Amino acid sequence: MDILKLALNAGPVKDFLAKQFRKIIYLKTGYHVDVLLNDITVKNENGKVTLHLNTDATMKAEEFYDILDKLSK
Repeated sequence: MDILKLALNAGPVKDFLAKQFRKIIYLKTGYHVDVLLNDITVKNENGKVTLHLNTDATMKAEEFYDILDKLSK
Protein backbone atom coordinates (compact mmCIF):
# COMPACT_ATOMS: atom_id res chain seq x y z
CA MET A 1 0.00 0.00 0.00
CA ASP A 2 1.62 3.25 -1.17
CA ILE A 3 0.56 6.38 0.71
CA LEU A 4 1.84 9.92 0.25
CA LYS A 5 0.25 12.73 2.24
CA LEU A 6 1.25 16.35 1.72
CA ALA A 7 -0.08 19.31 3.72
CA LEU A 8 0.64 22.73 2.21
CA ASN A 9 0.62 25.30 4.97
CA ALA A 10 3.27 27.70 3.65
CA GLY A 11 1.92 31.22 3.26
CA PRO A 12 3.44 31.97 -0.18
CA VAL A 13 2.07 28.72 -1.67
CA LYS A 14 -1.43 29.35 -0.30
CA ASP A 15 -1.33 32.99 -1.42
CA PHE A 16 -0.29 31.98 -4.95
CA LEU A 17 -3.05 29.38 -5.23
CA ALA A 18 -5.66 31.77 -3.80
CA LYS A 19 -4.65 34.35 -6.41
CA GLN A 20 -5.08 31.75 -9.16
CA PHE A 21 -8.52 30.78 -7.84
CA ARG A 22 -9.57 34.47 -7.75
CA LYS A 23 -8.43 34.86 -11.35
CA ILE A 24 -10.30 31.75 -12.53
CA ILE A 25 -13.49 32.81 -10.72
CA TYR A 26 -13.27 36.27 -12.28
CA LEU A 27 -12.71 34.85 -15.78
CA LYS A 28 -15.66 32.43 -15.39
CA THR A 29 -18.14 34.75 -13.64
CA GLY A 30 -16.92 38.34 -14.04
CA TYR A 31 -17.06 38.81 -10.26
CA HIS A 32 -14.20 39.73 -7.95
CA VAL A 33 -14.31 37.20 -5.11
CA ASP A 34 -11.97 37.38 -2.13
CA VAL A 35 -10.52 33.88 -1.64
CA LEU A 36 -8.60 32.74 1.44
CA LEU A 37 -7.06 29.26 1.52
CA ASN A 38 -6.81 28.01 5.09
CA ASP A 39 -5.46 24.53 4.47
CA ILE A 40 -4.53 22.33 1.50
CA THR A 41 -3.99 18.60 1.80
CA VAL A 42 -3.07 16.22 -1.03
CA LYS A 43 -3.13 12.49 -0.44
CA ASN A 44 -2.00 9.86 -2.95
CA GLU A 45 -3.06 6.40 -1.89
CA ASN A 46 -2.66 3.47 -4.27
CA GLY A 47 -2.72 5.70 -7.34
CA LYS A 48 -5.84 7.64 -6.27
CA VAL A 49 -5.28 11.32 -5.44
CA THR A 50 -7.52 13.11 -2.96
CA LEU A 51 -7.34 16.91 -2.73
CA HIS A 52 -8.86 18.68 0.27
CA LEU A 53 -9.21 22.48 0.30
CA ASN A 54 -10.36 24.43 3.35
CA THR A 55 -11.37 27.71 1.75
CA ASP A 56 -13.22 30.90 2.64
CA ALA A 57 -14.66 33.09 -0.12
CA THR A 58 -16.29 36.49 0.33
CA MET A 59 -18.49 38.23 -2.23
CA LYS A 60 -21.60 40.39 -2.46
CA ALA A 61 -24.87 38.54 -1.82
CA GLU A 62 -26.31 39.43 -5.24
CA GLU A 63 -23.19 38.07 -6.94
CA PHE A 64 -23.51 34.83 -4.99
CA TYR A 65 -27.17 34.41 -5.95
CA ASP A 66 -26.37 35.21 -9.58
CA ILE A 67 -23.66 32.52 -9.64
CA LEU A 68 -26.08 30.01 -8.09
CA ASP A 69 -28.71 30.95 -10.69
CA LYS A 70 -26.23 30.42 -13.54
CA LEU A 71 -25.17 27.05 -12.12
CA SER A 72 -28.76 25.83 -11.80
CA LYS A 73 -29.48 26.28 -15.53
